[in-house]
Amino acid sequence: MCGTVCENGCIRFFAADEPQMGALTPFLDVRRRSCTLCMRCTQICPSGALRPVEDDLKTIAEVIDMGRARVDRDLCLSYLGRICGYCHDACPLPGTAIRLTPPGLPVIEDGCVGCGRCVEHCPQDPTALTLVPASVREQA
Repeated sequence: MCGTVCENGCIRFFAADEPQMGALTPFLDVRRRSCTLCMRCTQICPSGALRPVEDDLKTIAEVIDMGRARVDRDLCLSYLGRICGYCHDACPLPGTAIRLTPPGLPVIEDGCVGCGRCVEHCPQDPTALTLVPASVREQA
């Protein structure tokens, strides 16, 4: 049901022939489409996998943890000497999730919720930003 209410169409599902990934399990492909933090998925989830979260950025910043962005300095235009800032400008939580340090170098903060907006909007190919899901961080 979460995929039907997602305003940005970012929730996708593993195929039935991908049992190792959890057939029909939802996931975010943030390079293709990132989460807008509308929280509609949390309002409709019938299984309890997602608890309802109000559509308020302060609340979202406090309770949501889908993952955390990571900057690859070897690919980031700003770290390579060309000021970019797309990641910062795309972030719904600038200053909380990402900040720019002089002369415009992106630094991911602890307030990153893992929406992937920075990943989607990064002009580099391959992207200079990746998203480390919370479940992977917990295993490390």
